[in-house]
Amino acid sequence: MRRIFAFILAIVMTFSLSTVAFAAENEDMMLQELEEQLESCAYATITDSSGNVEEVLAVEVDIQKHGNARSVDGVEYVITYTARAYNNHSANGSKDGVTATATITSNDVVGVNNILVSVSGGWSDDGVRDAENATSNRTVSYQGIAYNGTTSNSGSASNVGTSFYIAPHDFIGFTFTLTTTAKITATGRTLTLFATTDV
Repeated sequence: MRRIFAFILAIVMTFSLSTVAFAAENEDMMLQELEEQLESCAYATITDSSGNVEEVLAVEVDIQKHGNARSVDGVEYVITYTARAYNNHSANGSKDGVTATATITSNDVVGVNNILVSVSGGWSDDGVRDAENATSNRTVSYQGIAYNGTTSNSGSASNVGTSFYIAPHDFIGFTFTLTTTAKITATGRTLTLFATTDV
């Protein structure tokens, strides 16, 4: 009898572990697909002093998920967007050498009123100059977009440092956007990074 019970228990445990592994693999695939969708919705540009787009940069997206959908607070997503304006030693050919990052942290709750926890990010140089003097005129703007497409909340900051962290209070929206700009000291051009949680 013990052998039968042990055999059945072993089958159940094997099936349970396989189900957990499949669920984790499936979730990883879903996050990867979401990253790809967000990469196609985000954008980064280099513009001249007149605002003309001189270069469109690739945007990389990384998503971290914390919590689970059954939690009262929902699931927290930390989505980081990265755009690189390479220096003139790279294959890209750009002479700017600055990287911009923008992170949107939000709680995805049941319903249409998700919560913006924070926006953060910054600018770093390619190692040739010091980060503080590599950029100037750094600005940040962020919005909560309601389910009907209207702006539900907004905020902004100008003259921010080379890194920023903003945690607004009672900031809700169905989706969120974050736009950062910085003038690149070496070239006088402007790097703009637009990030969104809307796919």
